[in-house]
Amino acid sequence: MTRSTELQRDAEWPINDPRYRQASSHWSKEAPAYDDAYRTREGSLYADLEYELIERYLKPGPGRRILEICSGTGRNSLRLARAGAQVQGIDVADEMVETARRKAAEAGASNVAFQVGNALKLDFPDESFDAVVGTRFMYKIGRAHV
Repeated sequence: MTRSTELQRDAEWPINDPRYRQASSHWSKEAPAYDDAYRTREGSLYADLEYELIERYLKPGPGRRILEICSGTGRNSLRLARAGAQVQGIDVADEMVETARRKAAEAGASNVAFQVGNALKLDFPDESFDAVVGTRFMYKIGRAHV
């Protein structure tokens, strides 16, 4: 088991649990350079293919309510919002959420919101969303939650 898997394997993390704080700290440090990987030719291709699959299955558009878990800097959430969906993104890292909020404000996107939260312990009422999406995080949560 890797260190990052150990950080995220317990679904009952309270926000003051050391593992939650460690995961938040790690990803907050990654936030300033996180989008750089998607600015390369290969990264851009990956992001476009990833979103193409998301779009195919979620069919975002007006009236659709979508939750993105582990939303990072908001790359996919913002694209879903541009398609007309009402989007809520959550991420464990304060700096990722702040970056996503800044990008949403710069884009003038009023149909997307971001908050700090634990993807393994969601705090939304049942049927709040029509769809939930998360990418590039499954390898970090451990087999017990898959």
